[in-house]
This record gives sequence, structure tokens and C-alpha cells, in this order.
Amino acid sequence: MTVDDGGGGSWTLDEMLHHTCTNGFLVLHRGQVVAERYFNGMDRSTRHIMFSMTKTVTGVLAMAAVESGAMAMDDLLTVHVPELADTAYAPVTVQQALDMTDGIRFVEDYSDNKSDIMRYGVAMAFTPVPGNWDGPDGIHEAIMGFTERDQLPGESFLYKSVTTDVLSWVTARATGRRWVDGVSEEIWKPMGAEGDASVILDGRGVAVTSGGMSCTLRDLARFGRMLARSGRVGEGVDERQAIPAAVANDIAAGGTPYPGSGGGYPTREGWTFHRHCWNLQQSMGAFMPMGVHGQRAFCHPEKDLVVAKFGAHPVTGNVYTDVSHESLYRAILDRC
Repeated sequence: MTVDDGGGGSWTLDEMLHHTCTNGFLVLHRGQVVAERYFNGMDRSTRHIMFSMTKTVTGVLAMAAVESGAMAMDDLLTVHVPELADTAYAPVTVQQALDMTDGIRFVEDYSDNKSDIMRYGVAMAFTPVPGNWDGPDGIHEAIMGFTERDQLPGESFLYKSVTTDVLSWVTARATGRRWVDGVSEEIWKPMGAEGDASVILDGRGVAVTSGGMSCTLRDLARFGRMLARSGRVGEGVDERQAIPAAVANDIAAGGTPYPGSGGGYPTREGWTFHRHCWNLQQSMGAFMPMGVHGQRAFCHPEKDLVVAKFGAHPVTGNVYTDVSHESLYRAILDRC
């Protein structure tokens, strides 16, 4: 198997895994593990940070709350969290938060230490607190500080991590259950996870639902396959419904692409960000939870294929290796 290296050359699979700083790589086809490799001290029992793949878990939990009737897509977020009334989220609905078309002003630039995401990372205890810190203490206090808007709600997609933590706050209020309990009871246990997951907490004990979850590679693949199979898990007589089919099918279906729906990246034209998950339905028939530094779970429902990958790439943004990964997925699909 050869893979486009993104620079006009090619790599073998081993070279690709090396050059993209892979910590774990797993191919799950029709429920069978056909490739599984670990690097840098990892093994099948090692939990690895998911970063923004956590967002898709949060999206599933929010969609499950909608499906149960605890909240509705057209509910204003303030119906469930009145504290948001004085923030830029006041006119935003649950659906707009799920698709990140909220329109608030938030700069997610990891190269600028003064950008919103870098300051937000300190507030949620994701990064060390500097000695001269004068910012908010905790996720909820930080959210209350976002009061400016760039666009009308529902106008267009722009990626922003803070919206995920707003969504999880709303979901927790609507269901009367903490995010950690919801994930355990609604997703992880029904899925039949092989191991426990974990999540980073801010200084106030609130889960970092935008990027703080860790799990094993096998359980990441299980999660992806469950979504790709209409929420079902198991084989043969042991097959069962783990999460509502309507939730899984909505996430897998994706939205309607439009210019810029892939975040403005040339490598993501035709993609959408739908229900807190990247979606390639129109271009590759797939969807893909992703997280910075190389976390990806490519899920192809028609082929019953999941390609799960943990990494430690020094470049924060995954767009840097989009070309190589698309080449990898197409090569694997050709063999299914």
C-alpha cells in the first residue's frame, strides 16, 4: 500500500504512520480487527487523549437528549441555562449549537497565545495557569465572558470549542444529569466498552467536554462503528440497539455542503460539520470525529469500516495531514 505524502511523493504505510507521529492505528472491518499497531509505549489497554473527538461524544449525548424529549432542536439555549441571557449565546438554538452555526465571536487560533482558544484553555485548566493570570476561573465563568457576535445565528459554520462546552452545559441542565454520568449511562456502558474512559475537569470540577476525554483505541473504534451501524453493537444473536437509531443516523448522514462548510480549508471542500462531527458523506460516504495533533476516526457505514488513529503530531491542526489521510482511507476502501 502506498500513500500520498502530501508533497508530491509517496510513503509506505509504515512510513506514513511514522511521519504522521502515530501512537496507535487500528482498522476495524465488519467487526474484525484487521490491523492494530501501537507505538511509543502504548498498548490496547492504554487510554489516549481524544482531544476534539470528545466533541462528537458530546454531540451524541445532546442528540439523545433531543430524542428523549428533554430538549428540542429549536429550543433557545437560554431555556435551559438562563445564565446565558447576557452572553452572545442568547439568540442561539440547540440545533445551531450542535452544528456550530452560532455566530459568536471566538478565535480558535492555536498559533496565537493571546487568542480566545488559548485563553480559554487556561480557564478550563487544560493548560497551566500563568503566574500573572487575570482571566476567568473555570469553563462556565469563561463562557459568560463571550458577549460579541460575528454573524447571525444559523448563517454559517465556524469551528469554536467553547460552543461544545455550552452545549454540554445545556444538555446537563435539560436532563438533570452531569456530562460524565450521561456519557457513562447513555453511551459507554450500552456500547459495551472494553475499558473505562476518563475526562479532564476544570478547577471547579466541570468536565472539559470539548476535548478532555481519553479512551483506548479499541473503544474509539467501537464508538465509531456503533454510529456507523445505526446505533447497534454486537454480532448475530448478540446484536442489540445501544443508542437510538435516529441519533446515529442523523450524525452519519451529515449536512448539505455549501462554500465554506468545511471550515474554509481547501482539503475539506464538500465536508460539513454536522451534529458536532466532521462529515465527508458527499465526497467519501463517511464521517470522522477528529481531534488536534492527529486524532482521527474515519467511519464508512456502507463498507462497515472504521480506521481509528491516535497521534502526537507537533502541528496542532489536522489539516496539515489531510491529503495523506485521505489517500490512506481511499487505499483501504479499495481493499474492502
